[in-house]
Amino acid sequence: MVSLTSKAKPEELRAEDPPRTADFSISPAPVVWNLSGCLVLLLLLHVFVLTMNYGFGHDHMYGLSEIFNFGVEHSVPTLFATLSLLICALCFLLLYKAGEPGSHLRRVWVVLTLSFAFVTVDEYAVLHERLIRPVRDLFGFEGFLYFAWVLPYAIAAALLGAYVLPALWKLGRKYRLLFGSAAAFYLFGAIGVEMLGARYYESVNEQVDLTYRLYQTLEEVMEHTGVLILIYTLLDLLRYRVGGVRLRFA
Repeated sequence: MVSLTSKAKPEELRAEDPPRTADFSISPAPVVWNLSGCLVLLLLLHVFVLTMNYGFGHDHMYGLSEIFNFGVEHSVPTLFATLSLLICALCFLLLYKAGEPGSHLRRVWVVLTLSFAFVTVDEYAVLHERLIRPVRDLFGFEGFLYFAWVLPYAIAAALLGAYVLPALWKLGRKYRLLFGSAAAFYLFGAIGVEMLGARYYESVNEQVDLTYRLYQTLEEVMEHTGVLILIYTLLDLLRYRVGGVRLRFA
């Protein structure tokens, strides 16, 4: 439930009815199904772009190659991923606001809120790629670690997991399974497939061919799947723990 109220009304509104409450009902399954439909559509457009690029030799296609390619930054798929991560961050924030003050679980929610706020920014601004060259030059990484950003991010993910896992484990079997599935899909794509793609990319002297694009496609699909599972998990958790949200304009 969302309640919208106003303390003062402009001159032209004073003769009208008093402010009313606007209620919005959000169900986890329909939200995720709609987002999944958007993902499938983007994936079909991406496959079309790859087919035209590598099957028929049309590289640009009036800009469509850059707009709908999963492997290109600042594209429509990137915007979709950014908005999906932002939804997760907002859900974690709502769980934090509804949590019991001083509880460990509430601290977990705020840590996850900040973490996903950073990941949201990183998804759009591609901050992690700025670490590739300095980390690679520092440690001399190659092969699976050719995209060297995966090492510091994997360490950060492990530390985050160690902190939040005990609290999430206490939420019950259902949420353990959902949170675990979301993390497995996302991390396998973002780190596991990324490492496989990095090894291939180095082996072909940094040529972006169809095989490398397929690595990118698998990576992005795995990441999106993990995020969609997480959105469902958080909305379902909010349904039972929060129930209603009130927005007040002061």
